[in-house]
Amino acid sequence: MRTNLGRRVGIAWNAARFFARAFIEYVLTVWLLGIAPFVAHLAAMPARHSYGWIPDDLYLFVMVIGGSTAIEAFKDRECDGPSRPFAAMMGLCFAVASAWAFGALQAGTAPPSIRAQSVIGWAIVGALGIDVSYRVLPMIRNAFVEARIKC
Repeated sequence: MRTNLGRRVGIAWNAARFFARAFIEYVLTVWLLGIAPFVAHLAAMPARHSYGWIPDDLYLFVMVIGGSTAIEAFKDRECDGPSRPFAAMMGLCFAVASAWAFGALQAGTAPPSIRAQSVIGWAIVGALGIDVSYRVLPMIRNAFVEARIKC
């Protein structure tokens, strides 16, 4: 009985380790890629410059997250449920809408309401929520499979 408990603890520990590794890789590749234009703009901005460009770059962040979600959903062959097409459609919608918003803001043709912080905030929360919820379950499943193989 003790060896079975020890094996289960080992599997749980390895699964947690493998999940943490996969989640950190995901955060570093997708989220940092999405926030890179924002950080680059912030670094290149003169000290006494306005912050009116922030909504534009945050729309780029939503565009990267949405596009990444759509691409990953189209590549996913293991998911048979409704989450795959939902994630793909929502990711595509977020990518296209935020690309339009970014372009309109850069060209100066956007209506003033598009700069509203709450719209951008909800877009980011929505995109990240859909993206994380779509990716976390396969990460957990793969972590347990890998942990069982290695124990």
